[in-house]
Amino acid sequence: LNVNEKPEITSQPVNSTICAAANTTFTVNAGVTTGVAYQWQVSTNGGVSYSNLSNTGIYTGTTTATLSLTAAPLANNGYLYRVQVSGTCTPGVVSDGALLTVNQSPVITGQPVTATICEDGTVQFTVTATGTALTYQWRENTTGITDGGVYSGATTSTLTLTGVTSSFNARQYDVVISGGCTPPVTSSAATLNVNEKPE
Repeated sequence: LNVNEKPEITSQPVNSTICAAANTTFTVNAGVTTGVAYQWQVSTNGGVSYSNLSNTGIYTGTTTATLSLTAAPLANNGYLYRVQVSGTCTPGVVSDGALLTVNQSPVITGQPVTATICEDGTVQFTVTATGTALTYQWRENTTGITDGGVYSGATTSTLTLTGVTSSFNARQYDVVISGGCTPPVTSSAATLNVNEKPE
């Protein structure tokens, strides 16, 4: 008497979080399924529907226990991946959907701009950026700034200097932006020009 094992899944694929253009894998364990076969699928609409994958583009191993993604783009953020396991016996089984989260590396979209003010005045330098979990560190002449004195917003997207004296003339300000993905990026430097008041 030969008894074939029905299709089964003993270990589900798990969620994966990566940075854009990184590699990742999803793996399933089909136990002792007799005559096991795999077909990985992807959902681009939150699990409403799935379509079969083939070994093209970023995908390899689409009919094996491990699906590999090479240089996954930001566009794949939020995709779900599951696998159909079949074998000699029926019916086949389908795994849970595993979520792919693709984080974006920091990208500066708006640089700080050189400013001219009169002494005792107030000035702001602002940067705009896209990315995941961004943090900011403003610098003055490449040295990190902390809040206090004339400075506020040293770890935000906008640095404010209040009550600036003429000694600040020609100082340069840039910002280092970090995020959930590396490497950090540094903005261009903006120069502060301080004009002396009549005396």
